[in-house]
Amino acid sequence: MPEPHTHHKSGHGHLDLIIALSAIFISAVSLAVAVHHGKTMEKLVAANSIPHVTVESGNILPELGTAPVSHASLRNVGVGPAQIKSLTLRYKGKPVRSLQELAKTCCNLDLDAAEMVVNQERDRFIPAGERSLIYRFPKTARNAEIWDKMEQARRDVDLDICYCSVFDECYRYVTGPTRSRSRVKQCEPQGDREFIP
Repeated sequence: MPEPHTHHKSGHGHLDLIIALSAIFISAVSLAVAVHHGKTMEKLVAANSIPHVTVESGNILPELGTAPVSHASLRNVGVGPAQIKSLTLRYKGKPVRSLQELAKTCCNLDLDAAEMVVNQERDRFIPAGERSLIYRFPKTARNAEIWDKMEQARRDVDLDICYCSVFDECYRYVTGPTRSRSRVKQCEPQGDREFIP
């Protein structure tokens, strides 16, 4: 019959107790360091995935030359992808749901959508460093009067965008005189106020 294994002791009660307590202390410190390291790595991964959505809007697109083109796009200048959860457009504070509604509200115009390039995608996912078109409206001899009125109206337009990172960290960005960016718990659906160009 094998003899039971016994742990060797120093023969000094106090020394054995100090060694045991030291081992427990070292284990506790190691665990605390591992937990802290894990949290630090988690924050680092989250920081390396933060999106930062801005609005690019104007009346010239350099890639299309010098011809006037009224346009608006969302651009992600952050380090992680952005999922756009809601997009609201306001003209002088009033929500409008489409470019046609904007034209009617601002200028009492019937807008010929055939002259515009629009992105009606509701579920926009913008990789880091990329942009997502909202609309592009080139000026032509035929639409010059309408274009001028719409371009003037563009200066009174504000966008309200809510977007999230891949870790569901969400942000709200509002353009215009009250420009602000804030962290939010989640993006609320805008329902019939959602802007679809």
